[in-house]
Amino acid sequence: QGYDGAKQYLQGHGGVLVFRDATHLRRLLDDRVRVEEARARAWAQRGQYAAELHAQSLCDFVSSLPRR
Repeated sequence: QGYDGAKQYLQGHGGVLVFRDATHLRRLLDDRVRVEEARARAWAQRGQYAAELHAQSLCDFVSSLPRR
């Protein structure tokens, strides 16, 4: 299922492989064509996911977390 914050941030990212469990992930990774296509999409979108573009949002998110 994964972490919701990461899923939200990466929603629409072409390099993300969504999997149910380790076996499913292995099947996805064994598909070399799928992996290469995901890699190419990720490379093409790399500018949209540069950390400096999202630094303030990340700081706001971390600040909103309850202290333990």
